[in-house]
Amino acid sequence: DKPGGIYYSDPHIRMKFMIPNHRTQMYYNGYTWTHETDRYGFRNSTTLESADIALLGDSNVYGHGVNVDHTIGHYLGKLTGMQVINMARQGDSSLQEPYLLTEYINQLRPKYVLYFFNENDIRDLYIYRTDAELQSFVDTPITKIQFGTRLPIEEALKIRDEQNRDLLQGSMRERLYLFRALNWIEFRKSEQSINARLSNDLHNVNDETSLGWRFTKHAIQYMDLVCRNHDSRLVIVPMTHYGHSAHYSILERLARSSGIAFIDTRAIHDQSFFLPGDGHYTPKGAEAMAKLASDFLESKSEAYH
Repeated sequence: DKPGGIYYSDPHIRMKFMIPNHRTQMYYNGYTWTHETDRYGFRNSTTLESADIALLGDSNVYGHGVNVDHTIGHYLGKLTGMQVINMARQGDSSLQEPYLLTEYINQLRPKYVLYFFNENDIRDLYIYRTDAELQSFVDTPITKIQFGTRLPIEEALKIRDEQNRDLLQGSMRERLYLFRALNWIEFRKSEQSINARLSNDLHNVNDETSLGWRFTKHAIQYMDLVCRNHDSRLVIVPMTHYGHSAHYSILERLARSSGIAFIDTRAIHDQSFFLPGDGHYTPKGAEAMAKLASDFLESKSEAYH
C-alpha cells in the first residue's frame, strides 16, 4: 500500500485489498509480469458477474512471477470450459480467505470453491494478528462468526493517497533512502517478532494442536459452512510440495472427518514446476496443478450434482 504499490489498507477490518481496475508492471526476484485487476480488485482480465469456480489462495494462485495467461485460474478455465474467478492475493491465508468468501459468494454463486493451502499460511497468520485475536476467532462458533464492514473504497483510497503524499515529500535521494530504510526496518522487525512467537510450542507450524492450526481448521470449517449455505462445494487443495508432509496429513484428516472434498496434489513436486530462485509456479507448474483440479472436478461432478 506504499507509493507505486497495488494494495490499499482498510482500517476497519485491518486487511489489505488490491486496487480495482488497476494495471501496472510488477517485478520481483528478477521476474516481471503485468498485474491487472477486475472491478472487485482480483487478478482477472475481465470482470465476471458470476462464476462456476472460485479460487482462494496466496501468491502461487495469484500468479506471482507470471502473466495472467500462465496462472492456475487461466489453465483451469481452458481445461474445464467453466467460468473461473481468481480471488487469490499475495500473502493471503485463512485469515483473509474466509472474509473474501463471505463477501463475494452471494454475488458470484460458484459451484465450487477451491481453497489452496500453502505451507507458509500458518506462519502468515502471526504477521497480522495477536495470539489473543487468533484465539478469539477459534473460540467463536462457526455459526456466529462475523466480519466488520469495509470502509467505502473511495474513502480508503483517499487515506492511502494522503499517507503516500506525505511519504513522497523531499528530494529523490531522500525518497529512495526513506522507502528502502522503512521497508527494511519493517521487514526485520516483523521477522524478529514472528520468529520469537514461533519459538513457542503454542505456534509449532507442524502441530495441529497449535494456535495457528486450530485457527486454520476453524476457518476451513467456517468456509465449508458458508459454501453449503450457498449450494456450493468447498474443495481443499494442499500445496505442500516443499516437504511439509505434516501439513498434508493434517488437511487430509480434517477433510475426511468433516466431509470436505480433498485433492491429492503430491504429484506436484518436479523442480521444473517452480521458478528458479523464487519458488512460485512456472507456467508448467500452474498448468499441472490446474490439470489435477480439473480431473478431480470432472470425476466428482456427477456426485455433486
